[in-house]
Amino acid sequence: MPVASIAILVLFFAPLPMFETAPPERYVLADISTAGIAPVKAVGATIVEQYEQSLALLRVTDFQAAELWRLGVPHTDVNDRTVIDFSDAGYRFDTAAGVPMVPATLTAAQPSTYIVQFIGPIKSQWTDRVQALGGKLSLYTPNYAYLVRMSASTAQAVRGLPFVNWVGPSEPAYKIPTTLQAATGPTRIMAVAYNDVSEARFASEIESLGGTIVAVTTAPRLVQAIIDGSRISDVARLEDTQYVFPDEIKQPLDLRAGIVHGFQSAWYKETSGLPYTLTGVSNGPDGVRGTADDIYEIAGISDTGLDEGSAATGANDFFQGALPTAAQNDRVIRFIDRTGCSVPDGLRGGRIAHGSHVAGIIASNGYSWEKYLIEDQGRTDVSLSDFRWDKSEAGVAPEAKITFDGVNGCGGGVLPSPSYWIDQYNDGARVMVNSWGGSIGNYSGSAFSVDSQMDDVSGTGTNDRMIEFSAANGGPDYNTLSGDAQGKNGLSIGASENFRPDQFEADNPDLMASFSSKGGPLQSWGRIKPDLVAIGTAVVSLFARGEWEAVGQQPQPDYIMQVDKYSTTTMSPGSDGIPDYRYMQGTSMSGPMAAGLYLLAREYLREVRGIANPNSQLIKAYLINGAVRMNPSLYAYPGWDQGWGRIDIPNSLFPNPPKTVQSEESQISSTGGTWSPSSINLNVASGTVPLKITLVWIDAPSPGLTGGRLVRDLNLKVTSPTGTVYCGNNYLAGWSTGFPGPSCGAGNTSWDQDHNGWDEVNNVEQVEIQRPETGTWSVQVTGYNVPSTAKFALVVSADVGATSQYRVDLATDASTILSVAASGSANVPFRVTNYGTTALDHVALSAPLAPAGVTVRFSPAGPVAVARGKSVDDLATIEVAAGVPPQTVEFCLVGTSNDDPNPAGPSSDSLCLRLEVTSTPLPEPIVIANGTTDEFDPSILVFNSTGTRHMFIAYRKTLPVALG
Repeated sequence: MPVASIAILVLFFAPLPMFETAPPERYVLADISTAGIAPVKAVGATIVEQYEQSLALLRVTDFQAAELWRLGVPHTDVNDRTVIDFSDAGYRFDTAAGVPMVPATLTAAQPSTYIVQFIGPIKSQWTDRVQALGGKLSLYTPNYAYLVRMSASTAQAVRGLPFVNWVGPSEPAYKIPTTLQAATGPTRIMAVAYNDVSEARFASEIESLGGTIVAVTTAPRLVQAIIDGSRISDVARLEDTQYVFPDEIKQPLDLRAGIVHGFQSAWYKETSGLPYTLTGVSNGPDGVRGTADDIYEIAGISDTGLDEGSAATGANDFFQGALPTAAQNDRVIRFIDRTGCSVPDGLRGGRIAHGSHVAGIIASNGYSWEKYLIEDQGRTDVSLSDFRWDKSEAGVAPEAKITFDGVNGCGGGVLPSPSYWIDQYNDGARVMVNSWGGSIGNYSGSAFSVDSQMDDVSGTGTNDRMIEFSAANGGPDYNTLSGDAQGKNGLSIGASENFRPDQFEADNPDLMASFSSKGGPLQSWGRIKPDLVAIGTAVVSLFARGEWEAVGQQPQPDYIMQVDKYSTTTMSPGSDGIPDYRYMQGTSMSGPMAAGLYLLAREYLREVRGIANPNSQLIKAYLINGAVRMNPSLYAYPGWDQGWGRIDIPNSLFPNPPKTVQSEESQISSTGGTWSPSSINLNVASGTVPLKITLVWIDAPSPGLTGGRLVRDLNLKVTSPTGTVYCGNNYLAGWSTGFPGPSCGAGNTSWDQDHNGWDEVNNVEQVEIQRPETGTWSVQVTGYNVPSTAKFALVVSADVGATSQYRVDLATDASTILSVAASGSANVPFRVTNYGTTALDHVALSAPLAPAGVTVRFSPAGPVAVARGKSVDDLATIEVAAGVPPQTVEFCLVGTSNDDPNPAGPSSDSLCLRLEVTSTPLPEPIVIANGTTDEFDPSILVFNSTGTRHMFIAYRKTLPVALG
């Protein structure tokens, strides 16, 4: 009997381990591009979602995570996967823990808009499914979520989708920023409606709440109004309201496009370190500025119109300037109204002054803006005659010229012709700008014309023209490019966001604009298009009277009413009640932005490299080689979103040392022909700078209905000092893949369609090694299929050691944004480095453009003796005198070689600072974030001090961890 009892006890206790608590799990995003999914399955990780063959969202234990690392599967914790962030409204919550309590008066009783949060990084198939169920997607909302307009029954159906994490109502409380939550009395607001809402209806709804309508715009659906602050909650409760912005009186002088693309750095020697300025004009043989032999960069434009349609007089920014006579300041070569409906710009057809805005982005000189700063703002640091434009909203190339064909359709649209490009070329234009396009589709007649004209149409052996097309505004889906933007030889330009946080969709230049069209596998054989991206949101440029008349002389939210220094009555400086500038967004804006940057690169090659008439493939290669990547966690590189990245002029032309850029051109005339560069130094000195090799060639137009298929096929092969082989466009996780040789394994299936390791789709190929071996590399270009001569350019960037006798560099790890009260000071530590071949250089330090009342002292004062390849630490103390009024100013610390005898100017470099002069000293900063956050997940601190409410938002960019 006791034995039986013991047996029963044993049987009773044996199953207990089955009830042990399971180990905790966490979500990670794994890179399976190398090891594949097998190791994930082997360790028993739960595969939540697989993203093609490169990434997988996994649920893992700590043990499984460690095993994945051991098996060669790198991964990143996704800690904010279930967080919804409306920080500007004061709400940030974890959907896994529940939603926050909101005031009953700001709760949606019968919601028509929901937040749909997906399980992780979003797939287009998922959003397609949501839309197929009846949902209308609106804004992206961090993290991994969208605002979706839909019924309650549709929301219930969406909840059941396997890739949806959470669905909840978008409460009115989430629509009101903290800056408006306690508003009282008359308050200026900008209320944004959903895209499926009539702006007229929306304005009427706000008016019924007691609002006074100031202006209405259609893109976005936006109503500007004055309303009692107590009624803002009523505006938020409107079903049609997407968001409410404050609309305080602003001075939109942030000039961010120039900073993001770096073109303002190219305007001045002290910021570029070059012996020449890059502004769109070069002194001719007489060496005197403003004489008849000057050499201008010229853009050709086909668009709706230009101001009043005159090539002799008009907008200040094209007919006034720093030169002494009107003829010298006239930068419009020709204007022809091709349709009879292009004058004045904006009056007829589409009733928008599109062409004037496009022209201004390229080449306006900011004259009206400077005049406004001087006359209305009392600015003493601005001059109309100093050949400096960085305080204004000048275009990219402020001394370039334009030639213009007005193609505005009388009933809407535009009526261009490829023949106009030839006329523009004959006027001297070397870039033709086309901010228009047909329907979404494949390689079109316009694309065929681009490739035809750029393939040595003159028969002279030159390829010196570039025809640029905006990508179109069909985003965010793939395969949405205009067929006109798919020319192989031209430039197709997508749009990134600007950095003007007070404007819509303009707070992060590392994000693609939501409307920007993308390439894809179904367009032009999956070619990488757009080629590049440029800023395309909240772009400031010229306005015109025609549109003012078309809208009944009523101010609109995107008009900058306070700047009125040009009279359309006299077509000369004056005022007429019509604004001189306005905001616009679209790839129509990014296209001319890129065209202006192209002109600066062309001028660089003429002046600095001594190439009298640069070929288009060479300039294109420089811009692609120096382009910077967009947000790497969102966009594949290279890819159909961003192409080869966002244009960056300094990185393309005059990068920070020790990086050096070199180039060479040649041609291959037969299949099987090979070529290697003879004048490029390929001896890599260090792995601190990625080795980037870019090959661009001119292809023949594609015949018939081939959809733009490649005709001339070249292959790029790069070999390391130890024999590792890299092939053009054979990328993996954003970097070129190395193989033991002699060739490469299969690459991207979109471009390597026969799986032999070589690209057969693109006429741009690139190899990019993140940490190159030191030693001598080799580069070979092979003609894989060359039925007719293929002309190409090769651009190489790397650290190849010192390349000039004198090269000064200033750098700092400290913040270059300072806040100092009157009678106060701030310190900026920095380094002075000698990257030249001279054994010892003496570098003078100065701050030549520090504003009145601001003094800069250096310690040591200099000249600083710096040995070859060495750095010397220095300290700049910025002192603000008593009585200096509150303002924000920008100026640069400049280091100049005292020993460099170059007659064009000694080597120099600059370190530019942004100084905010405050009325009172700022309180000591409080550390509120020491982990890894990014712009989708800010850390926020709000506090009161002596009756003043302060808010600090801290961001830290999270980047992928490099393997090894």
